[in-house]
Amino acid sequence: MTSAGIRQNETPSTHPARASYRLRIESDADSRSVSLDRPRTVIGRALDCDVVLADPTVSRRHAVLEFEDGRISFRDLGGTNVCQVDGRPSSGGLLHPGAVLLVGATRLTLEAEPERRARTVAPIERTERMLQRAPPEPKVDLLGAEEVLAAVTPPPTDNRDLVVAVAGHLLQAALRLTHRRSGAIVVARSPVRVIASVPADPALLNLPGEVTEGFDAPVCLAPDPTDPARGERLIVPIDLDAGAALIVGDPESGALSSEAALRLLAVLAPWTKRWLEDAERRAKELRELAQTRFQQSFAARTAQTSVRLGALRHQIAEAATASAPVLLLGEEGCEAEEIALLYHERSASPAGPFVRCYARLLPPQRIATELGLGQEVEEGAGSCATRARNGTLFVDCPEALPPALQRRLAEVLAQAESPRAEGFRVVLSVMPNAKGGLPSLEPSLVKLLESYLMARIPPLRTSPQDIAHLIEVILGDLGPRTDGSQRQLSAEAQRTLTAYHWPGNVRQLTRALETAAARAGDAEIDARHLPTEVQDPSSRSIRVQPLREVERDHILRALAMCGGHKTRAARKLGISASTLHEKLRRYAHGE
Repeated sequence: MTSAGIRQNETPSTHPARASYRLRIESDADSRSVSLDRPRTVIGRALDCDVVLADPTVSRRHAVLEFEDGRISFRDLGGTNVCQVDGRPSSGGLLHPGAVLLVGATRLTLEAEPERRARTVAPIERTERMLQRAPPEPKVDLLGAEEVLAAVTPPPTDNRDLVVAVAGHLLQAALRLTHRRSGAIVVARSPVRVIASVPADPALLNLPGEVTEGFDAPVCLAPDPTDPARGERLIVPIDLDAGAALIVGDPESGALSSEAALRLLAVLAPWTKRWLEDAERRAKELRELAQTRFQQSFAARTAQTSVRLGALRHQIAEAATASAPVLLLGEEGCEAEEIALLYHERSASPAGPFVRCYARLLPPQRIATELGLGQEVEEGAGSCATRARNGTLFVDCPEALPPALQRRLAEVLAQAESPRAEGFRVVLSVMPNAKGGLPSLEPSLVKLLESYLMARIPPLRTSPQDIAHLIEVILGDLGPRTDGSQRQLSAEAQRTLTAYHWPGNVRQLTRALETAAARAGDAEIDARHLPTEVQDPSSRSIRVQPLREVERDHILRALAMCGGHKTRAARKLGISASTLHEKLRRYAHGE
């Protein structure tokens, strides 16, 4: 018989002796106590285990505790880390009260309880001194409620919308325990900030206006006879500094009475406070980590330090503060994505992710699904628009989309701006036409873009100072030479790069330096290592690169990708190591 079957068909009163033991759980992220009220208790990280441990060193199903003839035994289920009993590795055996079972990095202590706690159920009417007042029927097992709450572990998530995810999980637990259909976790400010709600649209919840006043004790608001849509609401303060509250309403048939539900929610409130505070702390750490990574990224070192982008940075900062949509107009290869990342990081609340969508690079058969724009795909689960909720969506070259999908894109972007939608911030990037204006776009998309902040990205050729700065940044990203020293650029190569007009802007400069570094190897990068069109711009349209040079460039690029490891590069090229050594010898001698 499975543990699920036992939980469904048996109650604690059927097996009174089981509740004579409790398991105290202690780890860096957890501290609680659960009652061993079933003949078989599975311990692990999986959410369907009887005791769920939020410990990455614990296997999905790590160990099982079994009750028989008044004794508790355990078995290791073959987890990654072998269980230890009182400091010694063990695969199974009997446990005595006071025994310490180490599962992964979590310490479990078996404790004996007085027999009277195991034999009786503790309804609310028998805890008058604790609750001040005895509620009417139905009876509620407070001990059972605490055990349920102890098993409610918020799901781990690594996105920066952590507080919302945890709040939603806790709200669902509250609704299940009280048998209510709607509810919310709110911060009692003016206006009220809804962290999580059921239904998803807070406007449909009919939150009482009294929430803005805050509450010091649980309150039951009776139905409003003048407003049939506003039924009974139970409000329990969570006791956070911001004045948060847990609200449930719309009882189902057979639900707990208002008094009983209020007392059960009072048990949940401290757990909600602790988990929300932990989520806020972790979300802050994730935001700080993301900001640190951004400061070290290529985007930060280019968009934030460029001389020619100074005025554009000011525009982007203002738009990000107001979460205003932005339209970037720039030539091919400009720093559109880097500026969009800067916009995302400067946003007032960058809780969601930064999602990229390169419209012109998508295969035709995937465009509708990826963007969630097809007639049959209103909101695909994996679409860019869905993934970007509460974050920033960056769409590059929407002019490459077919006209019908441009119209649907305009609809999706317009919906994202709705105040009742769980939307996202938008940054679009388009390439100008021959006259420097907007490219050919569908009228509906053009009309939408009229409300966007239009910002032009100056081309790279307008700032020789930026070229010199970008050369230093790109060479640093390419990494050191095989001996660990920094890559060097000759004065002639520096002059050639600065004098070139760069029609492909930063992207072309990056590729030119990658090619030059591959050709130079550990030697100083000279002008002769640069691509032909950079060395002699006039020959770009008439000169055909000899096959010998094409082969040499390809081999040197493969060698650079393998970090100078010749055997690995030969394997990737499909040639023998001796052949590669011979070719490299010829290149070194200019043959």
